[in-house]
Amino acid sequence: LRAIVNVWIGRKLVALAERTKTQSDDVAAKALVSPLGWVLPTVGAYLALRILAEGHEDVLAISGKVFLVVITLVATWTVFKFIDAWSILALEQSDRSATPLDNTLIPTLRKALKVFTAIVVFVVVVQNLGYSVSGLLGALGVGGLAMALAAKDTLANLFGGVTILID
Repeated sequence: LRAIVNVWIGRKLVALAERTKTQSDDVAAKALVSPLGWVLPTVGAYLALRILAEGHEDVLAISGKVFLVVITLVATWTVFKFIDAWSILALEQSDRSATPLDNTLIPTLRKALKVFTAIVVFVVVVQNLGYSVSGLLGALGVGGLAMALAAKDTLANLFGGVTILID
């Protein structure tokens, strides 16, 4: 079923994306096909395990957590692929403009979005596994404040550079 869905949806999306001149929609179409193919086996395995482990609450609880983690990772993989597609689209658009700023700013923004997404996903996965993340978030806040005070001049230069780039 996974192979059928991948081939059928993949052909439809790739054919639709090839009608345009941009490369970003081709990347977005391919980005959607690979993770979507992993949703069906994951859901199938989870439902089969729920039927087979009926009456064993500990197995059902663990399988539910594993299912949430796997689905979250598949969704994260999809988001990462869409961030790559967005960056390709933005670079294609920046090639039409005369400013070289976009060619520097877009890869940096792409990496920052991926790091931010990874941090958010890590916090969500840890929370779904039943651990309290409030202490972790508090420690990150205090640690961030300490680093900001220690690297005050560096951060001032960084924000100054970003302000100059934006202007």
